[in-house]
Amino acid sequence: LGILVIFYNQNKLKLNRSFLEITTLIGVMIIGIGHAEILSIAENYGLFFPKIGVTIILIYIGLLLALPIKFAIVGSVVVIVYTCYIYLETGVPRKDVISYFSFYSMFSSCCILMNVACFRILKSNSVLMKSTDDLAHTDELTGLYNRRFFYLESIKHVKQAVRDDVEYAVISIDLDNFKPLNDHFGHKSGDEALANVGDILDSYCQRPFDFATRMGGDEFTLFMYGTTPAHIEKTCNNIISDILDLQWKTSKNHDASYLSASIGAVVVKAEIQDFIHMNDVVELADDLLYEVKKGQKNAYKLKVI
Repeated sequence: LGILVIFYNQNKLKLNRSFLEITTLIGVMIIGIGHAEILSIAENYGLFFPKIGVTIILIYIGLLLALPIKFAIVGSVVVIVYTCYIYLETGVPRKDVISYFSFYSMFSSCCILMNVACFRILKSNSVLMKSTDDLAHTDELTGLYNRRFFYLESIKHVKQAVRDDVEYAVISIDLDNFKPLNDHFGHKSGDEALANVGDILDSYCQRPFDFATRMGGDEFTLFMYGTTPAHIEKTCNNIISDILDLQWKTSKNHDASYLSASIGAVVVKAEIQDFIHMNDVVELADDLLYEVKKGQKNAYKLKVI
């Protein structure tokens, strides 16, 4: 019964975590109590049944099931006390029971301490791995994804778009007047400007498959999933307006320098997604962006392919 309870819990991961832990604890206690009862029955019938099973159960309670410490302690105490009670009931000498109790207690304590140590090591490693993964995929200044992540993730999303038979879009954004701003107000203001632009672009990526990327310098890219040309036109206009609203002033003479954005956007229809590579889509969006840069700037060009 205890084994069935544990097996059921391990395969029902959607259940509340506390419920899983409590029922798992109940399961291993059932196993421990059941083992003690089998020892009693064997003793009554003059049969041999190995007592080492208790230590195996304590290993599971204290270490292998990775139960919270308070649950591991409760489970271990219940199993040890009940097992020693059964030993007394079956005629095991009191001094031997005390020896068993002492050994089981020390052994269980070692398992629980190992549980604590292993948990802390795993937690530390998990934090380190997440930090390393974030550094590999995100831009430190803006918190957006980086160029490497863009190509890795966009390829996955394009495959999903093919399956869902929907359009996707790539929007390339390049800031106008960023170098003069950076030179005049300093790198700190330039970094602040990039971080604020990152926040603006990220705000347009609220759906699961949309994401913003800093490709490098003052160049950014958006991937928009399941979109339409009308939606992309609205998004481009809003981005231009939001970036234009970023105003940077010196503390002395209150001169103002305004950022603006040149944008190239490409909407890829569902029927051609199998025949065009992401590199080509990005290159086309960049070409449209540079046409804007050569002209009036602070505008966008959109192409549907």
